[in-house]
Amino acid sequence: MDSMIGTIATAAFSCMLFVSAALADESKTNETCDFVGQMADQVMFARQNNIPMSKVMALYSSSFEGEVLSLARKMVIAAYGEPSYLTEGAKAKQKADFRNSQELACYQALTTE
Repeated sequence: MDSMIGTIATAAFSCMLFVSAALADESKTNETCDFVGQMADQVMFARQNNIPMSKVMALYSSSFEGEVLSLARKMVIAAYGEPSYLTEGAKAKQKADFRNSQELACYQALTTE
């Protein structure tokens, strides 16, 4: 479980950097939304493997601040509002679906007409 927390921390830090860059530079949207997707994948992995939500929240609280922390918390809450599954296939589908929903939200937020 500790290595999973470390992986989530790394993804969280990377996401924070890329979200900040995307807000400053619209050309970074693809990179940013990919990192948001990676973070979503890690959050749902934690959910599907019954890592306590409080541990994931504590990790993000120590890694983020401001709007990025708010985004991370909303992502964790959304993930933990979803059911966890027993089979690897169902877990993989849940991770993919969640990642895609978070990337969609990212693109919608960062894409300007």
